[in-house]
Amino acid sequence: MSKFINNLKDHFKKIILLDGSPHRASLSFAIGIFIAFAPHLGFHTLSAIGVAWLLKLNLPIMLMGAFVNNPWTLLPIYGFCLCFGNYLLGNGFNCLPPELSGGELIEFLKDSPLPFVVGTLVAGTVVAILSYFVVKRILFLMHFQDKQDTINSI
Repeated sequence: MSKFINNLKDHFKKIILLDGSPHRASLSFAIGIFIAFAPHLGFHTLSAIGVAWLLKLNLPIMLMGAFVNNPWTLLPIYGFCLCFGNYLLGNGFNCLPPELSGGELIEFLKDSPLPFVVGTLVAGTVVAILSYFVVKRILFLMHFQDKQDTINSI
């Protein structure tokens, strides 16, 4: 089991540092996070593929960021963004009604598109910037740990 986990870790590191640059990997994840928060529900995967191709970034990492928004996180993320957008526009914290189901979310958002769009874009930008620095630091520490392991094995 330990060998399997070590192989999995090595494979994960190869994917993350596919192009060898912590900056580009962090940028890929941050843009993926921004796409996850973007208001164009249903087009996140296509957006990530298109942006990764246009900017020549790491697609697997960008998809990891974009898939932060999934069926289990959809209501919390978009609910927060709607509340945040209403707050930014001076409407107070006008959030989702407590009995709202996933199917009714789309109808509710059609009635208040401006707060939703503002909330998703601003929250997505903030979370993407924060995730860039967090992921870059993690990758730096991973890279430093690999160098330490190499030095210690000599």
